[in-house]
Amino acid sequence: MNDTNREQRARLLVSCQDRPGVVAHISTLLFEHHANIVQSDQYSTDPEGGMFFMRIEFEWNEDQFPFQAIESAFSELAKTHAFTYKMEKESRKKQMAIFVSKENHCLSELLWKWRAGELIADIPLVISNHPDNREEVESYGIPFHHIPSTKANRKEAEQQAIQLLKEHDVELIVLARYMQILSPDFVSEFPQQIINIHHSFLPAFIGANLMQRLLKGV
Repeated sequence: MNDTNREQRARLLVSCQDRPGVVAHISTLLFEHHANIVQSDQYSTDPEGGMFFMRIEFEWNEDQFPFQAIESAFSELAKTHAFTYKMEKESRKKQMAIFVSKENHCLSELLWKWRAGELIADIPLVISNHPDNREEVESYGIPFHHIPSTKANRKEAEQQAIQLLKEHDVELIVLARYMQILSPDFVSEFPQQIINIHHSFLPAFIGANLMQRLLKGV
């Protein structure tokens, strides 16, 4: 995508009680404002009264309808139909923190995509419970914070991490093979702002040597 398209592309996240007409209301409003939907994903927990979630990317023409006009119109639509939503320009970079342990394959992929311009975000810091990846992270000019975390100091370690995240106004936390279980207190500080990009069988399967135990059928 070229820079011109990115400047006039936006993301819209919607959640509400599932019912007929939700998609029609949203797509009609965008059509009426000469906006073009370029990607759309949706999911319902239950078509009969469950929750409905939708993610849309759309492009608009600022000369025809300014972004602020579309946002204002959608705000009114959301009030009428009880939508919870978030709409913002794709060009706005989020403040994203990365949590990692020893293994660096997920971390390295993120950093490479960030340097290549494929990951549209600012990365003000990387936090790790091991020092192993300091050299790689700092080679990108990103501050690396080693915060050892054990059962004995888990609460203090999380508080230290929370303080750093808030100092940097972090909006998104990516767990890139971070081999720690975050406490409910930590998660509640960042509701709907934490993504785990490494597959995990937790909390159903806890303990060391997980793959070996699964292969044995334990």
